[in-house]
Amino acid sequence: MRLCLLTQDRRDPSFRIRWERFLPAFAGAGFDVTVAEVGGGRGRAFRAAAEADTVVLHRRLFSAWDFARLRRAAKRLVYDFDDALCYRPVPPHRSGMRARRFFRAVAGSDLVFAGSGFLARLARLRAARVHVVPSTVDVERYEPAPKRTPFTAVWIGQSVTLPHLETVREAIVDAGIALRVVADAAPPGAELVPWSADGEARALAECHVGLAPLPDTPFTRGKCGYKLLQYYAA
Repeated sequence: MRLCLLTQDRRDPSFRIRWERFLPAFAGAGFDVTVAEVGGGRGRAFRAAAEADTVVLHRRLFSAWDFARLRRAAKRLVYDFDDALCYRPVPPHRSGMRARRFFRAVAGSDLVFAGSGFLARLARLRAARVHVVPSTVDVERYEPAPKRTPFTAVWIGQSVTLPHLETVREAIVDAGIALRVVADAAPPGAELVPWSADGEARALAECHVGLAPLPDTPFTRGKCGYKLLQYYAA
């Protein structure tokens, strides 16, 4: 079985969590897997898709023209997503273009993998075959670690979502609670621990409580809560 995974960038955290770390298991099960980055050129990615038995399109939202090209190339197409991609992450959340591209992708695929029940309900507005496939944590990577002194709250994420942390940061600091941020940037008053695949588990386990504040918006209702799973594992 020849499997082609199409993604914008294989370094994307979602792709790493949902697909990259399972590549050895696919190979062990007899799959011939190709990862094609759309960011490296659509033509090359679509040629790789045409040579596969099954194509998994990870999160990408194509124009009508490009999706039609992919659909012609793919013998079997699976769409995989873990965010409410039909909405913008920031206000105004509603986007006609994003909604058209999202519903075109789910309606035009043979099978849809959604990261949560909320996302599955969105996909089922247009798609017949939808399965909930949650993002998972490898709990064996998370081992107990001595807790820091003083009492420390921790947040893990990316700099683009730091505004979510801002909703509680001042209250945390004013309460005299130390704040650790495991990311590529940190706000004032927080300890920055640069994210790394090898170091994230210990960086979380050394802390006492994990933070995952979110505003209530159409986009955030589709979040799959991966950082919560990491906190529980730690």
